[in-house]
Amino acid sequence: MVPRAIEGAPELNEDSAPPFLILDGQQRLSSLFHAFYGAGRHSFFLDIGALVRQASINEAVKVLPARMVEPLKSIRAQSEMLMMPLARVRDASEWIDEVLDAREHLNEDNKRLRSLLRAVDKAYVEPIRQYQFPVTTLPSSTPLEAVCTIFETLNRTGVPLTIFELICARAFADGESLLRKWRETCALHSILVDFEIDPYYVLQVIALRRGASCKRGAVLELPAAAITSEWGDATADFAAVLRMLRDDCGVMVPKWLPYAPMLVPLTTAWRSVDTAAGPAVASLRARCQRWFWCSVFTGEYESSSISLSERDAPALKEWLEGGEEPEVVRDFEFVPERWRTITPRQQGAYRATIALLLRAEPRDFHTGVRLTPEVVGESGVDDHHVFPRGYFKDERLEYPVDTVLNHTLLDRITNIRIGKRPPSKYLADIKAELGDRLDAVLESHGLPIGADSPLWRDDFAGMCEFRLNLLTELLAEVTA
Repeated sequence: MVPRAIEGAPELNEDSAPPFLILDGQQRLSSLFHAFYGAGRHSFFLDIGALVRQASINEAVKVLPARMVEPLKSIRAQSEMLMMPLARVRDASEWIDEVLDAREHLNEDNKRLRSLLRAVDKAYVEPIRQYQFPVTTLPSSTPLEAVCTIFETLNRTGVPLTIFELICARAFADGESLLRKWRETCALHSILVDFEIDPYYVLQVIALRRGASCKRGAVLELPAAAITSEWGDATADFAAVLRMLRDDCGVMVPKWLPYAPMLVPLTTAWRSVDTAAGPAVASLRARCQRWFWCSVFTGEYESSSISLSERDAPALKEWLEGGEEPEVVRDFEFVPERWRTITPRQQGAYRATIALLLRAEPRDFHTGVRLTPEVVGESGVDDHHVFPRGYFKDERLEYPVDTVLNHTLLDRITNIRIGKRPPSKYLADIKAELGDRLDAVLESHGLPIGADSPLWRDDFAGMCEFRLNLLTELLAEVTA
């Protein structure tokens, strides 16, 4: 492990190893250090006078920014205001003596004041000095995988200690920092930030490229030199995979990525695409996209993602290098009627369906421009009902309103304008503004067009049938 000093604390002695390393709770310990050692941007004081007047401890603790501390640095000022720095908790008895000496000129009852100060010390300060903070101490010989397991057990309600954080703490070749590498990588490949990628996935890719496993133990055993040497290719391939999914597969924003773990086998095999040349690149990209669509609509990545990654990465790589089709591609089947029952609750299949529709580059109902990640963010574009739920409720109609067949992407303003109205009503308003361009917008969303279409007749069943047939054609196109 590479030790790092607590912020504001003295620098570490490079000639000797620290006796303990903080693996978790660093923020809390840093805050305590700042409070009780007078470090940091704020100083903490105990208003002794307030405690004597029976104020609560919360009322008596004062937190002052650095610019306001100067007048209270002298013992005379502290004695006059009876404000005790928390940094003096460890030698409170000496501080009390100094305060009494500084107040001698006030001609007060020093004996009574000493008694009050001692009482405050016993009631409030002594418990701080004697408090035993609960600490889990592990011997340095503890295997890293065991460290992860221990923290998962002890810290289930908090933020877990991740494997990436553990590996970040390890010594790297030439003093490199993995955390710094990740920050530099995110600056170089901003799409990793856009899609909120967990850096642990990158380590899994490296592990799979070096062996057959990406389980926790295999990742923890990765040599630092191997991570350093393979980091550049792995992260560049990860970014390339995300660009392909965004530009060619309709995964415009993170919300529409069906299963993040499936990025691991896809990225692991991507080296074959990156090293290809000429028309072969287009052919290999098409195979990756076909594998993506077959995999997301089988729904296998709903669970057991690690074992699937270990199965799929070599199978996909073999296919890209001229071998047989992976089983998930060769034996792919999907029953179209399933779309009637897919709702936002079936997250993976629902997201995959929205991405399939987004692949057709739909246009914004409000402006008519093509939807892009920027437009989605700026206009508050999200998935909404074509036939509003409120319309069915008011008309007392019972239909599977939440089916994915009844969803499309609408900007915030358009969705507000729709309200509880049926399509025939709100489309009339939109047509008054867009004119003949409305059909192009509807068609881009995979919705029926024409004066006699199910939308203009408020025919929910007809609209669902139309979209089911359309989606069947779209899925056949990307998986055949």
